[in-house]
Amino acid sequence: MKKILVPTDFSDNTHSAIDFAIEIVNQLDGEMILFNTYKLARRAGMFIGVEKMMREESKAEMAMLVRKIKTRLNPKVTLKSKVVKGDPINTVVLAANKLEADFIIMGTQGASGLKEVFIGSTTNGVISKTKIPVLAVPSDFKHKSIDVIVLSMSSNFNELGNKVDTLKMLAKMNNSKIKGLHINTGSEKAVVKGDVNDILEGIDHTYHEMKGSTTNINSIIQQFVKDNNADMLCMIKQNRGFWKNLFHNSVTTIEVFHSEVPLLVLQE
Repeated sequence: MKKILVPTDFSDNTHSAIDFAIEIVNQLDGEMILFNTYKLARRAGMFIGVEKMMREESKAEMAMLVRKIKTRLNPKVTLKSKVVKGDPINTVVLAANKLEADFIIMGTQGASGLKEVFIGSTTNGVISKTKIPVLAVPSDFKHKSIDVIVLSMSSNFNELGNKVDTLKMLAKMNNSKIKGLHINTGSEKAVVKGDVNDILEGIDHTYHEMKGSTTNINSIIQQFVKDNNADMLCMIKQNRGFWKNLFHNSVTTIEVFHSEVPLLVLQE
């Protein structure tokens, strides 16, 4: 993994995500792509001048950001930037595919912790549409050593194979311990501990199974993260059950899910 796409609107909300991206790309000697989108609410001839002004303003702010970040990158890192007109969600997803990004790192904004990820934000839209791993970093998160990562698992964990490579890379880079958590609701089989050991071979890890229901999975995950002083939460986006609802459901159903630590979302 060497190419990281970092969407930014130049606000304070994206500073933590940028800091995280710098830390990772410096260790990988990889490529960091700063990406900004702009869009007018309406299309009309009278807005041509406004659109040009928005484009030039975005380019100017991007140039300033590039100058600041360059001083923090090691010489082997390639830094690129793009300013593109379009809807933020679709434009980011398309750009990530076209640029063959290995990883997207985004900030969350507007709500406490990662709550905003699940209530219709740009970050949630990208997570829902992309097939690329996404790391969502809370705007108030202060970058520190990632000592403990909680991995929320489902019964088909044995089928994931290299889908967890991003998680394993981050764990190895930070010498992190992974704490796998499976919440058994009674409707699916338990995760086989041997499968966990095989997939996470070479990484310090433990396996934990807890009983729960479809109505309290959120609270169990949050409490487990808190009790274990986790520095990151990793979830695997699936198109079924609780996980499908989590990334696609209504505000009232899922607004209770939030976390103060970065969230890594992998695709099934």
